[in-house]
Amino acid sequence: MIWLARAEPDMAHALRHGLRDAYDWHKAAWQCFPHEPDARRDFLTRLDPPQAGMRHCRFWLLSGRCPQRPDWCPPESWGIKRVAPGFLGHELYRFDLLANPCRKLRAAEADGRRGKNSRRKALTRREEQLDWLRRKAAQHGFQLLEEQEGANVEIFPAENHHFSKAGEHGLIVGVRFRGLLRVVERQAFAEAFARGIGSARAFGFGLLMLEPLR
Repeated sequence: MIWLARAEPDMAHALRHGLRDAYDWHKAAWQCFPHEPDARRDFLTRLDPPQAGMRHCRFWLLSGRCPQRPDWCPPESWGIKRVAPGFLGHELYRFDLLANPCRKLRAAEADGRRGKNSRRKALTRREEQLDWLRRKAAQHGFQLLEEQEGANVEIFPAENHHFSKAGEHGLIVGVRFRGLLRVVERQAFAEAFARGIGSARAFGFGLLMLEPLR
């Protein structure tokens, strides 16, 4: 069983509760599971900022456990529903994905040998980002419907998501993708929906938003 919750607090209300950056929202999501302090993080989130002329942000949470309304979200701004068992049984979907497309750079040791530690480098060129998404699609049981099939993958300009953790500054580069997909391997696709795609999933990236196309 999978649950999808949506919180739409006023941004001023969110700020009063200390929700300012990606790490704040990362911590705030745990308030949806108040009686499970030692549980493994097995849920996905996504934050959509207010649209033009609006004051409310939109915070999504997808989980195999039923989340509770947190204190930072007013009752009238909270909604939750169970994902229907047949929701992942379609062939075609419209998708919307906020992800962190990047590649690993392996660090070198002092003697020049390839080290074990690595860091991630954000992919900034459109073709790099699209190739990244194609690779993830192949890994996760779906394929993109691209121009030859009368569809385009829309790639929004990358945005920097700054945050502070334990006094240190961090940065995640987020890219939003929209388009159409076809499922080719059902189990892998279902796992991608439940577990997310790419890195930085604990910070609000990787949640595959889907709309079936009948």
